[in-house]
Amino acid sequence: MRHAIENSFIVDGRMNDAGSVYATIHVKLDRDGQIVGVPDVKVRGGSERTRKSIADAGIRAIRRAAPFTMLPKDKYDAWKEVILNFDTSALTQ
Repeated sequence: MRHAIENSFIVDGRMNDAGSVYATIHVKLDRDGQIVGVPDVKVRGGSERTRKSIADAGIRAIRRAAPFTMLPKDKYDAWKEVILNFDTSALTQ
């Protein structure tokens, strides 16, 4: 799941401070791996403009990567709510 999201997480390389930003994304999923509601994104570091851009990019990445059909259906209780942490310095390289 994380790999699928990282591959869809597109960070604007023109933001000079994007490498110093950390994002935490809380997402709820149904049994088919579809997103339920809107993911909650908390971003820290960087400028206000960069934080907004990273938050928007995180939501787009989750939506692009869904549905998460690779998750084992018999373990639904373990992944129905997922919290992912991203260090955007790894995403800007």
